[in-house]
Amino acid sequence: MNPLEKLRSAARSVREAIPDQRPWSAPEVRAAERHLEEGRFEEAERVLARLLAELEDNDAVRPHHGHLLVCLTTAQIGQDKWAEARHMAERAIDLLSEPRLRPSTDLSAAIELLGRIELHAGEEAEAEHLLRRSLQIQEEVRPLDVPAVAGRAIELAELLEYKGKPGEALALLQASLERAEATLGELHTVTAKCLLQLGQCQSHCGLHLQAQQSMERALRIHQTMFGNDAEVVIRNLQLLAVAAQGAEDFEAAAEYYERALNLRERQLGGSASDSVEILMNLAGVESEMGRFGRAAERLQQAIGKAEVERLGNLPKALEKLAVVYMLSGRLNDAGSSLTRARDLYETDPGRYRLEIAANEEIHQQLRAYYHVEPVLEAPQIAEQPAAALQPAPRFRPVPADVPAARQGPVFEVFEEEEAQSAKAAARAPVVPSATADTSAIAILASLLSREHALSKESGKQQVSVPADEWDRVLT
Repeated sequence: MNPLEKLRSAARSVREAIPDQRPWSAPEVRAAERHLEEGRFEEAERVLARLLAELEDNDAVRPHHGHLLVCLTTAQIGQDKWAEARHMAERAIDLLSEPRLRPSTDLSAAIELLGRIELHAGEEAEAEHLLRRSLQIQEEVRPLDVPAVAGRAIELAELLEYKGKPGEALALLQASLERAEATLGELHTVTAKCLLQLGQCQSHCGLHLQAQQSMERALRIHQTMFGNDAEVVIRNLQLLAVAAQGAEDFEAAAEYYERALNLRERQLGGSASDSVEILMNLAGVESEMGRFGRAAERLQQAIGKAEVERLGNLPKALEKLAVVYMLSGRLNDAGSSLTRARDLYETDPGRYRLEIAANEEIHQQLRAYYHVEPVLEAPQIAEQPAAALQPAPRFRPVPADVPAARQGPVFEVFEEEEAQSAKAAARAPVVPSATADTSAIAILASLLSREHALSKESGKQQVSVPADEWDRVLT
């Protein structure tokens, strides 16, 4: 028997003597890891649970056993199975923390996952402690895994920023970027990831110019490595748009969203849900620039796509269109869109409890903000008869041109200038109220471009906007 055949025979003997090594050479493990990368968490959990059962029937090698537990925890978090995920993460930490075992990436990952679970449970202090420990352990792993260290640092930086420690978060991200550039080079995915995260943190801290510079660098790296129409390039453009919007550079934000949308629409089999999200965000930018007609067109496109594909973000698109109609004085269409969104939420009221409350909040704004009474000057009040003093709505509903039982609003394109001319012709002199709350205008407009979590439990006070304030914002 030649030496090569002896080596092969020895390898077969080892595999037969240690049954728990067999699954680790099988394609199922790699398939489960691919499922995790692709977000197919249910399929990953099925494969991982079966492999874990096979390991537990034997005396498993601890690092391999721990890796399976880490992967299974990730799959369960992806499905919001937080109790099961906590149990698996704690098991992984117990297995991998023995003194005779050296620090490992799997141990660091298990601690980080437990930190995420604690954060979801509202335990922010414990989550921060775990994420710091995770980063410390990852720094001790040899050979040094720079991408893993950068990933742990980014996770901790996000939590620090969330907890109101932006300075520490910025310093941590800057250090991670410098290490990635020094060890991996400027043209590397980890370097681009650090740049993107640093840019987002800079944007949240008001460092808008630096934020866009960081994200533009990341965009150039992604375009060079993956091409101009890669998925990561689309994501990069969306983040750039958010940063430009935070800087109130709405023209630049609209351009970034347009580029992302064009790339998404050109993709074969591209994500229709992502196209709808981009259209909604673009509509928010258009509305912030006062282009309500264009915003309505974008949202009509989003609604059409969501209806064809039966997407879950259809009610959100309907609510955003309702707000555009509200800002444009189209009250009947606004109410119709809100009602249709509410009907979709009512199909599963337990799941959409907060969304139903938010929808009712917008309905209250529709009733309170538009049915306001103009305040007449004191001399006019004294001279007019009592019958003339009856209040009238400042904005009159648009007559319905379809039966009341219709399933959705009639979409029509309108021009801002025509809408403003009609309102200017009907405008009457009014005196500002002493308690005018112009922030209500921003509250309504922000519903178009930012995620909202309105609910009756939020304690937000209902506000009333005088008619002249609405005239001012609409013109």
